[in-house]
Amino acid sequence: MNEGSNWLTFAREDLRVAELAMQDRLYNQVCFHSQQCVEKLLKGWLAAQDKDIPRTHKMSDLLNVLPNELLHGLSSRILLMDLFYIPTRVTVHTAKSDFSRKGKTGVPINCTNF
Repeated sequence: MNEGSNWLTFAREDLRVAELAMQDRLYNQVCFHSQQCVEKLLKGWLAAQDKDIPRTHKMSDLLNVLPNELLHGLSSRILLMDLFYIPTRVTVHTAKSDFSRKGKTGVPINCTNF
């Protein structure tokens, strides 16, 4: 299996974990694994194209090395995923079950509504 396929396999696993976590209303895990799924999909595309893969979890870093036409206008939504990486790993920041918390933009944070 090549490196791009490996990234895709891990992305599928993160998606499945996010789906299972959603069923159990484990919203921090839904947010985290959704972000991880997208990150690994982007890294998988880079690997499949024999491009260098940045050692980062920041979507902005990944988007900077991807061609815009690949994303079909999804860049702004992908950038929102950064809101769900660190906050769901730190205990003082949690995704509430009612998703009423607001992000820096004043937009309610809801990682399941992309």
